[in-house]
Amino acid sequence: MDPLPVSYSTRGKLHSWRLLSVDLTAGIVSILGLSGKPVGTGFVVADEGLIATCAHVLGEPIPEKVAIIFHATGEQRDASVEQDWWRASNAEDVAILRVEGGLPDGVKSLPLGSSSGAEGQSVSTFGFPRVGNVEGVWGHGTVLGRVIETGLPLLQLRSGEITEGFSGAPVWDEIRGRVVGMVTEIATPDPNLRLTETAFAIPSETLRTVCPALGISEVCPYRGLHAFTEADAPFFFGRERVVDLLVESLRREEPRFLAVLGPSGSGKSSLIQAGLIPQLRRGVLAGSDRWGVIFTRPADAPFEQLAAQELIGGSRNLKAGVEEWLTRHREQTRLLLVIDQFEDLLTACPEE
Repeated sequence: MDPLPVSYSTRGKLHSWRLLSVDLTAGIVSILGLSGKPVGTGFVVADEGLIATCAHVLGEPIPEKVAIIFHATGEQRDASVEQDWWRASNAEDVAILRVEGGLPDGVKSLPLGSSSGAEGQSVSTFGFPRVGNVEGVWGHGTVLGRVIETGLPLLQLRSGEITEGFSGAPVWDEIRGRVVGMVTEIATPDPNLRLTETAFAIPSETLRTVCPALGISEVCPYRGLHAFTEADAPFFFGRERVVDLLVESLRREEPRFLAVLGPSGSGKSSLIQAGLIPQLRRGVLAGSDRWGVIFTRPADAPFEQLAAQELIGGSRNLKAGVEEWLTRHREQTRLLLVIDQFEDLLTACPEE
């Protein structure tokens, strides 16, 4: 059983979540040796131009500067080695570099997250092993657990790709969308040829301890009893089949009224806000990326609710209000009006 479920239930509400994929390579750099060839990997940990890698990648004595290449752009730069944030290979094995002049366009820092709870999680990484002329290789694996080496904590990984050249590469937690560690070494197979897929990573907490300028941020995908909103779309999944059915219903010109029915607490609001609307904004239907969207709950004052969102004026006429709205928003080709708790229009609202 996975230690972090992909779905959970709270009082009848079934929710599923995941994080959208992130371009990990946007924060990757290759560390160049004296020969001009990659000798390891690093990754951007702060927008101010800080880069983390392993001390053993740079070697000793501690160099003042090192050449790097931003993988996302191919641009080569010199990075200075922060002496105060250097820990030798027989200690924490951490080096922090600084690039002056700001990051190139297209390069982004990768957020650090706590390694707590990472056991059993799927992780990704990207490094520069010597594989012909290939400019970087992906690695995937699993965090098996924590181990201790000379008194310091490490994360034990299982991966069939991580090898020499991945030292200094980020360990990306695919569920939480955070870097939970940095690859530091691979295991030497024993006489029985065991441990051939074993690697180790420095936990993100160690990076922060060495360099207090770094921050560890977390993201909580659990909404409790609250409905998922459009802003929570990255955490909502598992209802793709139902969303596809809604899209197909909207694809037909008639009827232009779509009812979503289900018991109270079954997740209808989440389905529309975090499932359907984001798809429409991405243009899943021809031109739907240019639709206007208004989400409202009528309660006992539907016209006041709509007036607050500039849909209707004093006329209290919905059709006229829609026509006026489209006149004011000519960049929008159509209006999608979502009425949550539509039954309130028939039960709790004035007859008008």
